[in-house]
Amino acid sequence: FIFSFIFIFSFILSKIMSDDVEVSSNEIDENRFSFTSSDDDSDKENELLHWDNITTALTTFVDIKRDKLTVKYTGKAGSQFDVGAVRTHLPLPRKRFMFYFEVSVQESGEKCQIAIGLSDENFRLNRQPGWEQGSYGYHSSSGRKFNGSERGEVYASQYTSGDVVGCGIIFSRQEIFFTRNGEYLGVAFSNVSSPILFPTVGLHSKGESITANFGQKPFMMDVTSFIERENELIRQEQAKIKVDFMWCHSAIQSYLLFMGYKETYESFNGTSTSTNTPNSSNTSNNSSKNSSKNSDQNSDQNSDQKNILLKTLSQRSELRKLIREGNTLEALSRLQKIFPKAISDKNGNHTQFILLIQHFIELIRNVKIDEALNFARERLNPLSNVLEGSDLKLLQDSMTLLAYTNPELSPNKYLLSLNQRDFVANDVNKFILEQHEFRDCSILEQQISQLIVTQKVLRMANNNSGEIFDLNSRI
Repeated sequence: FIFSFIFIFSFILSKIMSDDVEVSSNEIDENRFSFTSSDDDSDKENELLHWDNITTALTTFVDIKRDKLTVKYTGKAGSQFDVGAVRTHLPLPRKRFMFYFEVSVQESGEKCQIAIGLSDENFRLNRQPGWEQGSYGYHSSSGRKFNGSERGEVYASQYTSGDVVGCGIIFSRQEIFFTRNGEYLGVAFSNVSSPILFPTVGLHSKGESITANFGQKPFMMDVTSFIERENELIRQEQAKIKVDFMWCHSAIQSYLLFMGYKETYESFNGTSTSTNTPNSSNTSNNSSKNSSKNSDQNSDQNSDQKNILLKTLSQRSELRKLIREGNTLEALSRLQKIFPKAISDKNGNHTQFILLIQHFIELIRNVKIDEALNFARERLNPLSNVLEGSDLKLLQDSMTLLAYTNPELSPNKYLLSLNQRDFVANDVNKFILEQHEFRDCSILEQQISQLIVTQKVLRMANNNSGEIFDLNSRI
């Protein structure tokens, strides 16, 4: 639903011709909607796996070759406890849609008792994967799948020397599947809840030898096509959800009004059949009296909010235009005349500061270095002892621009982008609305916030496994 809505929002805005502003792709502050996860080390996340020599030393039944990918069984296979199992030196990386690896059966040995799968950190290396709780295996001798049992269940055909068996896990669905010689064999296990899993192989007859591939070379299965097919299934499910066009239309309309895009709002509003904000209409013809009463109250509240937005629209639009044109001192002068008291309080000081620092940046942009130095000495330097947090960092980053002959190539070149002007204009827009006791945000921002929180909660419920939601990649 939200993905479709964001697409419609981006598409419609791209078609609107506006004389006052060009809507920036970073208009919605990505920092506000971002979240980070420390459940995996970023370096280990991209490290290629290999068999672990250290843990494998606990068993005397296997020999790991120098490539750390090839394993040979060295035991006598005299009992069920003579299994030689190996697992990787690191658990599966989890910040992705899926993980997949393949195992080539070099030699099937006397009885071909090989098991390929995944296991948790408590798995004993003298057992086959699938026999113990927290482990999952596809066994060569029977073609059966095993999970916490020595009996197993019917799954697929047997495999032997020359076969390549793949094992994959789709984190979002908590499903493990296997392949044989590149052919998908179907879902083997569902509701896989183990937070930490290791690729694991068990060997249990004389002469057995395997070689693993964790991405060191191309896989036999076409992983790219597999992921594309999975994503297409997701898109098909999304297509079944119908989005109310007028809801989308009203949400876009309210966003333009909230941000102060006057000419774009008026152009867009001229094509609309309704000026209601998203929550102000009662879409049900059979609502109860209580529902109608609540709807009327919501409509009154939304009407008051909309009146504030309309009342200040011209004012906010003019200031945004000045800032985007680089006339930040003029914008500050107008703010001081309109809100002489508020611009001097704590929040106003922040707004005043970012306008001053933006003027300094504009001087650098226009190669007025001497003027920039004087302005920094007279207006910015006195602030250095009272600023803190992000404001202090902004001041420090801005000052570094003076050290470069070509500041567009400096590490802080982002300050010279048009997006930086947008960030300043957004702050001023917010400041003005706060003076009218308007502390809400647009329905579009509310829904995107809800989307990201939902994605985060879903990932947490899935043991922090799966892709981390990236808003920018969805637009």
